[in-house]
Amino acid sequence: MHLTKRMQAVCNLVKSADTVCDVGCDHGFVPIYLVKERAFTSAVAMDINEGPLAAAAINIEMNGVKDKIKTKLSDGLDALLPNEAEAIVIAGMGGRLIIRILEDAMLKISDNTFGIKELILQPQSELQYFRRSVRKLGFVCEAEDMVMEDGKYYPMGRYVYSGVPHEEEDCDMSVGLYDKYGQHLLEDKNEVLRMYLEKEKKSIAGIINSLERANDSDEKNRRLAEIKEVAALNELALKFFA
Repeated sequence: MHLTKRMQAVCNLVKSADTVCDVGCDHGFVPIYLVKERAFTSAVAMDINEGPLAAAAINIEMNGVKDKIKTKLSDGLDALLPNEAEAIVIAGMGGRLIIRILEDAMLKISDNTFGIKELILQPQSELQYFRRSVRKLGFVCEAEDMVMEDGKYYPMGRYVYSGVPHEEEDCDMSVGLYDKYGQHLLEDKNEVLRMYLEKEKKSIAGIINSLERANDSDEKNRRLAEIKEVAALNELALKFFA
């Protein structure tokens, strides 16, 4: 079965699992793929809305895996039962929404007897907030990937719960760098990230040039200081690819 580049990358990050739960399943393609192509034992397709679940149920039946994939109406992981899924996939949502889902499900995630081994998370927005928040919740990122699809950049990662919240100072330059761009993406010299950084560098230069030509004001100076901080992080990130 053919997946989009983004969803294929999400599936490729699933590692230590034989069962999966896709939260916000849309058309159910991720659990269908993992059951059919990766021979997963079973899967759960969840969504908060009935429409996507109905579409997923149709696709699940058409692909002949109705006996292996359940559909459940659920807000986040509310309807997940013990040992139903070793891997949790949450993809295509805003960063703050993913964090809210994780916070609501911490009793399940942190319970070793519940059976969750890893989480594949692909936030669509607010990446710095997302990465900082998962770290503070006690998650460790094991691997990351980033793809470009239809002109948009999609970073994602595989996380495990460590049980130890990480409270590094947000003002630390390396922490800020990793929260903005992703430690594994930088250290692995991810080519799509390099493309993103080069594009960002040009955009930053244009903004700085425009601001420097503007009339002097407190707002201008505040914005200029902010964008120069971003420029400094961008420059540090590009050094990984030098």
